[in-house]
Formats: sequence, C-alpha cells, structure tokens
Amino acid sequence: MIINDTRDNIMVSYRTKYISEGDYGKIFLLSNNNCVKFFKYNTENDDKLINTIKNLKLNNFYEIKELLYDKDKSFIGYLMKYYNSYDLDIMLLESNYTLSNLFSLSNSVIELSNDNINVCDLVKKNTLYTDEGITIIDIDNYVFNKLYSDKNDLTIDNLMSLRNLFISLFKSSRKKYHDDLDIQELDIRLKYLFDLDNGFENARKVLRKYKYPIDYFKK
Repeated sequence: MIINDTRDNIMVSYRTKYISEGDYGKIFLLSNNNCVKFFKYNTENDDKLINTIKNLKLNNFYEIKELLYDKDKSFIGYLMKYYNSYDLDIMLLESNYTLSNLFSLSNSVIELSNDNINVCDLVKKNTLYTDEGITIIDIDNYVFNKLYSDKNDLTIDNLMSLRNLFISLFKSSRKKYHDDLDIQELDIRLKYLFDLDNGFENARKVLRKYKYPIDYFKK
C-alpha cells in the first residue's frame, strides 16, 4: 500500500498512537487487532524478503498483513497483527506448551530455510508469550542466505538459533523465578534437552514424562 506522504510526516501523524520501538522502527497501535511499524530511517530492509515471509504464513510468527511505501515508493514499514503479551514462566506452563511450540517453530524455521532465508535475529527480545503461544515478532534482520552453498547447512544454522532461543527462555525463567536452581546443572540439562543431533527428540522423550518442566529441573 502506498501512503501519499513523506516518511517523517507519516510518523508525526501517528505520534499519539505510539506504543514501542526497536533498533530500526517505531510501532503504533491502530486498533485492538492491528498495529503498524515504520522504519525510523532509510534502511536496507528488503521488501522482497519480508513479503516472502508474509506469504509463508508461518506458525508462531507474527502476521504481517501489508507492506507500506511512501509517495516516492520507498519501503517504509508494514501493517501487522497486534498481539497481547503476558509475563509467563515457561517452567510452570505444562510441558506440552514447550513441546508444541518447539516443534511448531522448528517446522517454521525449516520452511524459512527451504526459502533460503537465514534467521539472523531469533532471540528472546523478539519473542512474546501470547494467546497463540510463543510468537516471534521481529524479522527485520533476516536475510536471504549468501553464506551457505548447501541448504542443509543453512537449516542446521537456523535450527541452532531456535535451540539457543529455547535455552535462553528457560535460563531467563530461572533468573526471574527460580534462582534456587543450580545454574551449572540447569545448563547441562538444557543442552541435553535441546540437542539438535536427533531433532529435539530428547525434549520430547524427557518432558512428556513431566507435567511441568520445573519438575524435571528439580528432580
């Protein structure tokens, strides 16, 4: 969609709806269902890449509805779904929550890899606990792969990012809610749970024995 104005004027017109910002953009709430992200300045953001991800309709990734351009047809942002987020403790959510989100995200990451996309910024700060589960909310730093000639190597790299994300979610939970857990023992167990060598099957095998992940970590 083309907005017939300059980037600066557009952002001023939305100023009363401002809700947050990241390194590259500001987010404005339009309604309970939609918000818009405008890039703060001209960036190298690739509208082709973002449109590719938009059209994949990935599970556990935020829904991008429309790309936005200014009157000069410069790519300036996008319209997206607004998500309510919650401060949740993943260790006290049922183990199936972790497993269902892990394997759903794994499938999405594999889809991105199949489209030759490197998930460069799959980290905790870009993750929300929403009504729909764990939701990834920022893809602005993703790039079309130029590093790996073998698609399998790209897939492994992307899945390693997912592995590291889940480890960081659990370590954050420990820091905020369960500082009685021994950090070294937790680290050993997390690396075992989210081992990539067998496709996260350790997590499935272990966690389905426990109603809540905390039960495993306190065993």
